[in-house]
Amino acid sequence: MHNIDEAKKRFDIFKSKITEFITNDLTESDTRSKLLDDMFKNVLGWLEADIEREKFVQIGYYDYLLSIPGFQFVIEAKKNFIEFQLPVKHKSLTLSVFEKSNKEVVKQIRQ
Repeated sequence: MHNIDEAKKRFDIFKSKITEFITNDLTESDTRSKLLDDMFKNVLGWLEADIEREKFVQIGYYDYLLSIPGFQFVIEAKKNFIEFQLPVKHKSLTLSVFEKSNKEVVKQIRQ
């Protein structure tokens, strides 16, 4: 993985290249292949061997599992222009408060 300074430099380059995608209505699959894969590997420095995609779990599939020994997390990708609704006046919030404004997204993530 890249150190924070290297990741910031790579993120700035990444950000300058993605403007062409922002105006297009990308599918979830295109968002993953054109944006997220590039972000994970080239910006953050994850190795391909540490990334699993579309693996089946009890009730469905996750989009990404990123893992190294002792640390792993799951990422649920969305098509572009899907935004979380975040409260403006709070510094923190509970999942139940977040879920009220984002029911469908949270439901899909939980499944």
